[in-house]
Amino acid sequence: MTKLLASVAVLAFAAGANAQDTPAEAHGSACDYTDGGNESTWKIANPSGPSDWWNSFKASDGSGIAIDALAADYVDTAGIDGSHAVIGVYPDLGGGVPAIGSAIVSVANPSVPAGDGFNTDSYYSIPKTTLGSGAVHVASQYNSGDSHCWMSTDTSTFLGRTFFTSQGYATGAVPFTLELDQYFGTPHSGAPGTLLINGGTSASVAQNDVVCVDFIASATDTLFIFYFCVGGNPFIQLLPLAFTQTDGIFGGSCPGTWQLCTSLNCNTPTASGLEFCTLWLDQTDPKANGKPKIKVGSSAFLTITADASCGGGGGGGDCFGQKDDCFVDLFIWKVSNPAGPSDWFNVNMGVPTSGVTSLTSADVSSFDFCAIGGCWANVGIYPSNLSLDPSGTTPDVTSPLAQVSGSSACMAVAASDGTCPITVYDTADYTVDSASDGGVHVAAQWPNGDSCIWLGSDTDGIDSPCGVVVPNDGTHSLFTSSGYASPGAQFTGANWVMQISWN
Repeated sequence: MTKLLASVAVLAFAAGANAQDTPAEAHGSACDYTDGGNESTWKIANPSGPSDWWNSFKASDGSGIAIDALAADYVDTAGIDGSHAVIGVYPDLGGGVPAIGSAIVSVANPSVPAGDGFNTDSYYSIPKTTLGSGAVHVASQYNSGDSHCWMSTDTSTFLGRTFFTSQGYATGAVPFTLELDQYFGTPHSGAPGTLLINGGTSASVAQNDVVCVDFIASATDTLFIFYFCVGGNPFIQLLPLAFTQTDGIFGGSCPGTWQLCTSLNCNTPTASGLEFCTLWLDQTDPKANGKPKIKVGSSAFLTITADASCGGGGGGGDCFGQKDDCFVDLFIWKVSNPAGPSDWFNVNMGVPTSGVTSLTSADVSSFDFCAIGGCWANVGIYPSNLSLDPSGTTPDVTSPLAQVSGSSACMAVAASDGTCPITVYDTADYTVDSASDGGVHVAAQWPNGDSCIWLGSDTDGIDSPCGVVVPNDGTHSLFTSSGYASPGAQFTGANWVMQISWN
């Protein structure tokens, strides 16, 4: 019962929604033409000019839909808070040109949080708006002089819907060959008394993810009580009544709705089939005395699953094979540019923990700035060179445990691994044995003369329990320009985003 109550308690205290940058779970989506994964970021000029705009042409695909947010995958490259000048919905003038002087709805200064990375869409709340039948664009304007807020694009989808200008569309629009990640957020809806978790009547959410709860009533300013329920019957009240009235501080995007979101973490117990429901006052169905009837709302169910990153932190337990926190916060690296013939990066993973039986791949946050599908000279899993470096922090790259090279070690065209999952280099499986007793490393070597391939880094170590907090003691992430002919150079200011997958 203790575990059950702890699981239920995750919804007892939460931050208010209906603000800018509300989680994706708080909305449905429409007219997003990407495949769900973005691979590159762009600016029209760096720094941005005063008339730089991107737009995604939605044609009449959104005709008649209700929207309550505008969404975009912006990226910050400097580790500081920023913003665009505006994001909005605009009528179509033809030729890829939006009527930027006649916004249907817009948000001024949409924020771009420090360290905002790939595939972390921000939702900017707007008044609920039903689109007409005309063709529209979702367009963003840069702030003049900006040098760190970028736009994400999907390099694998091409529908011809993306356009840009550096002249405020005064001379038309320039078509772009990639699909821009800007689209509509749509409000959740349902019959009166409906309770939704992440937009549905059931949801499975991992530790470290977000839970958003919506309640939909029959009228504005509806009072209700939020419960943990059993078999459709209220059992434990979770929130005080003051927090549960539609259209107030936690009002949803539509009249007569309520919304609350909270972030789970590694201390949230796993549980399945948690049932929630409400008692609510239906103002549209009065009793004989004129007071609204009290009704039991429909139930919604939540399952909380384990997050593989919650295994003990800093490379311990289930975190073996990972010392970064899965977010490229700011910097990408190489030893020298162009690369020398013996330039390597490595992460010292230490001795495989109990339960690790085989090492299955080397995974590296890979950036291809030349859009050619660059290939590492070598990437793989290596033992410690204890004769050279008894501390075990330097790999023996002459004796790989598992390795791929050259054309077998290539990344996607225009790869840009800002968050997990990162590029997997599928080596032969290595069965853990005595060769790993001194510790193992993931390492990658640049091809001689390369100027295209870069590697991502985590500069704080705090975004998942597996990250080693930065600055660290320098024994985790290392590099060399001599092919590790001498001990690797230790680095304290970042964790290289390099991992080993295992069974």
